[in-house]
Amino acid sequence: MRRLALVPLLILGLNGCFFGMLHRPGTLGRGNWDASIYGAFQFLPNPDVRQEIQNAGYLTTSSLGMDIMVGATERVDVGFHAATDGIGPFVRFAALRFYHGSVRNELTISPYFLYEPFISKSIAARVDLTYSWKLNPYFEPYVLYQGYYNRYFEPYFESAVGARPIGNVGGGYYHFYGGGTALNLYFDRASLRRGQPDLTINMELLMTTVLIPDSRIIPVLHFGFGVSGRQALRLLFAPPGPTSRGGLIFNLIGLLVGLGHSSYAPPPPDNTQTGTAAPSSTSTQADTTKKDSTGLRRK
Repeated sequence: MRRLALVPLLILGLNGCFFGMLHRPGTLGRGNWDASIYGAFQFLPNPDVRQEIQNAGYLTTSSLGMDIMVGATERVDVGFHAATDGIGPFVRFAALRFYHGSVRNELTISPYFLYEPFISKSIAARVDLTYSWKLNPYFEPYVLYQGYYNRYFEPYFESAVGARPIGNVGGGYYHFYGGGTALNLYFDRASLRRGQPDLTINMELLMTTVLIPDSRIIPVLHFGFGVSGRQALRLLFAPPGPTSRGGLIFNLIGLLVGLGHSSYAPPPPDNTQTGTAAPSSTSTQADTTKKDSTGLRRK
């Protein structure tokens, strides 16, 4: 039982606390939906101070997450968030939208209501402020401010992990600021006409600071990468098919099952490229009949 109880702590130790948005920055529009899977890691501009930050009791690790959202109206999206900062619903609405020439400018506000299940088992709140420029159907850069509030998280985190999470500015409030870009891909003309990418590649670079005991303020960067769109869930959950090896989940299952079997039966040889493929029974029978009939005519 103790080993089972350590599994959530192991997951958190590998993933840390998550900051980042990593899905399409603009609202989706009524009836459209989006799914995203993403990961991020923290790093320091100066690697020489990493040990100093660790000695000050901070933890810098990677993180994982996924979101699903649907356009409720032309300016409002509703969704569900699951990451290492918590799980729960969120809403995103366009507080400001205007066009400068052909470029769509949009300011969105996204409040989250989350339950942090791993360490403090408490309720948290989060808000994302995002300003994006949709330069064309393929390219959407944006700037982002993200705040997270959980007054119980830090003391429980320190007692469970033995370190403080990055981004805390006091009173249970954490924040990051930075920006990123969404690269939209369309696999057919219908998707382009609807303005709904089949696959979006997201990249973000966020920053926060930590205060170490000698009163120096050290910047910490947070780089994230994610995929979203109609094809994002397929990359994760697609079952194997005649033209696909399946998504990540099915490949991991196959890997785990394969590790339990030491025997391996190679596939039958394919000699079609060398022109020596074995003849089928039908062609052999036809050749025999032809020879017999030829022999009879010769007689």
